[in-house]
Amino acid sequence: PTTKAIRRVRLYTVSGKDKAAYETLRRAALQEFQILEKLDHPGILRALDFNEHELGPAILFRREPNEIRLDHYLRQRGGTLSLDTRLSLVRQIADAVRYAHTHRVIHRTLSPKSILVAHPDSGHPEVRLFNWQAGRVLASSSTSGPPSSRTSTLHPSQYSEESTLVYIAPESVLAPRGRDPMADVFSLGSIAFHIFSGHPPAESATELTQTLAEHKGLPLGAALDGVTPRLQYLIREATSPDLLLRTESASDFLAG
Repeated sequence: PTTKAIRRVRLYTVSGKDKAAYETLRRAALQEFQILEKLDHPGILRALDFNEHELGPAILFRREPNEIRLDHYLRQRGGTLSLDTRLSLVRQIADAVRYAHTHRVIHRTLSPKSILVAHPDSGHPEVRLFNWQAGRVLASSSTSGPPSSRTSTLHPSQYSEESTLVYIAPESVLAPRGRDPMADVFSLGSIAFHIFSGHPPAESATELTQTLAEHKGLPLGAALDGVTPRLQYLIREATSPDLLLRTESASDFLAG
């Protein structure tokens, strides 16, 4: 017997919004779809189609049975995950980010709420990055030129809840036009901190700022007993608030 594919729909609801707000949402939806059309990686959720609906623009995704958002997965199963599973999750996320960056795409709002875990009950869970509506496609000629994305004036916080701001690089919160891939490296380090420690890097953006100022990066050793110096260094360097000291790329993070 054949099995019907399971699909996920992201609907950008526009009911009750004025024309300007509608156009902003439509651009965000189209931006996400166009970004995903450029990407073909097992760690990135595939977009199948883009449609205009009376309730708003919609993107159709392929989904897996029993998939679960990473924040829910860590809350439900985090205490039982082996070190190998935690390492695998971090490496998969980092490799998906690395792939996107090689295709000149940055996410800008990466957090556990923008990552799905497929096969969560197996010994080999797989990640899928999604929520690319605030993403950017860098100009091919020069990263110093204007971004090619039509969402160039939209702030990452427009697509982020307060609880997800603790995963976003400080410079991205301060500079809505930011397009540096190193912002995704910060998010990668923050997510890795959560995966290894079992809790978010901070309770609020204010607490995150204080922690970064005090420790010059997220201090995994203060949150987890027995962590190796190498892993502490990896997380701290990836989350340095100083761009000159931060891990430069997702490839460097993977190599660390």
